[in-house]
Amino acid sequence: MNYLSIDYLILYAFLAVILVVGYRAGRNVKDMRDFAVGNRKGYGATLLLFTYLATSIGVGTVFEQIRWTFSNGILGTVICMGLVFYFGFIAFFIAPNIKYFKGCLSIAEVMGNLYGQTSRIITGFLGTAGCICVSGLGFIIFSNICETVLHIDPTIGVVVGGVIIGAYTAHGGIKSVVFTDILQFCTLFTFLILLCSIVILKPGVLNTILNDLPKDKLEIFSHSQFPYYSTLCFAYCFLCLEITEPPIFQRLLMAKDGNAIKRQFLSAAIADPTIRIVLMLIGLGGLVLYPSIDENCMFTHLIESICPVGFKGIAMAGLVAVVMGCVDSYLT
Repeated sequence: MNYLSIDYLILYAFLAVILVVGYRAGRNVKDMRDFAVGNRKGYGATLLLFTYLATSIGVGTVFEQIRWTFSNGILGTVICMGLVFYFGFIAFFIAPNIKYFKGCLSIAEVMGNLYGQTSRIITGFLGTAGCICVSGLGFIIFSNICETVLHIDPTIGVVVGGVIIGAYTAHGGIKSVVFTDILQFCTLFTFLILLCSIVILKPGVLNTILNDLPKDKLEIFSHSQFPYYSTLCFAYCFLCLEITEPPIFQRLLMAKDGNAIKRQFLSAAIADPTIRIVLMLIGLGGLVLYPSIDENCMFTHLIESICPVGFKGIAMAGLVAVVMGCVDSYLT
């Protein structure tokens, strides 16, 4: 394996830029409030949107939605369109009330203000445990990416990635995370758009997706998994499970005001479905190109087999970005 090829040089450059951006963004952190929720004036809708998407669209979302589309069809993506109701609920009902908690640094403090010290301790303990688990899972997935896509020793990859993430998050807190999230999300989105374009522009792929997919891949209401996934989506949307996660609620506390949160989630109601449709098209394209391949190997095989020199480096940077964008948020 040539670790000085164009593809690997692109990856090294991406990691270097992440480290520099993270360090520079966090230079003026003055106190714990600055470290936890950033600029005292708060962040606007655009920055909040990017850091939210980088946190929410994790590596599990990318891999699982592509894999699930490949094996089960369009149902998962169609069900996820219901998330627009969740985004709307946050925008119109949660955002106007966040002003009452502007002095808080975390969801644990919010719970403490509402229900007392015991609730604060329990929420803090559960939130910390959850963040540790998600971060650990992220590094496990990263080790698999190192082995299957980057072709480097997983231990070395995890150590290097962990050092880089730890360095800028410890140095600048949420300020560093916000600006690295922007770069990580843009890298991921560029990778997904380019990969989707390459896949569907392969001869016959788009025509097959539009006209000749097996009928079982197009099932929605008649799909055997429809009751399960529709119930799951309903609970997720109307119980607002996501905002109980510490890094997601942290994004609410970082906002300049309720209007910034409202614009953030209304924009997310457009951006999130768009990303999921792109993932669905990649999964369907993989189904057309490699119908007999194992579903767990399809995504990495797609990258290995159809990505030209240079673009594979963007692909590697994109996969690293999706892990880093999730892990750094849960560590902060």
